[in-house]
Amino acid sequence: MLVAGLALTACGDEEEPQVVAPGLLQSLPTGDYEAATTLTELAERSDRVTMGTVVDVEEGFRFGDAADDPGASRFIELIVESGELDGPIHVVWPYEYGYDIDVIRESMPIGAPIVLYLTDFRTIAAEKGWYHLGPDDGHTHWIPTTPQGVILADSEAGVARLGDPSAPLTDAPPVDGDFEAWLVGGTPTE
Repeated sequence: MLVAGLALTACGDEEEPQVVAPGLLQSLPTGDYEAATTLTELAERSDRVTMGTVVDVEEGFRFGDAADDPGASRFIELIVESGELDGPIHVVWPYEYGYDIDVIRESMPIGAPIVLYLTDFRTIAAEKGWYHLGPDDGHTHWIPTTPQGVILADSEAGVARLGDPSAPLTDAPPVDGDFEAWLVGGTPTE
């Protein structure tokens, strides 16, 4: 009986392997774009610059002609609370196809400080082929101006993690320095 009990216990401990979605910066493409040379230049090219806290992630947009199109691009909305008067900021974020929103949410750095250099997404979203997937409460959607416009505070390592570390900015502060120094011409968290 002891052997049978151990065998049943061992079988009961088997769990489905956990699905792990790419993290926030791993899902950000750093491909072909015109890199800024300084934070000041990046701020000048941006419609909005802010510092806030990642608070949630929601369904975002899809680009493609059919709902079941395997070639469709999927985007999430990263929700950032910045203390600004118009409420949380909804950042449209590219994401690898095939992950459930709950699995994506588990991979996000909820509670992490973030600096964002953003461009208004409304012009892009008005083009044919874009479909909003989640609840749209009339808020403005934003996208990172370039991958350089995403700087995430890594509290465990005590450093800033860059959206594209391969494109350095000449006026960037040290990654292990004051995190608010990454904010040029924007709004700090209130």
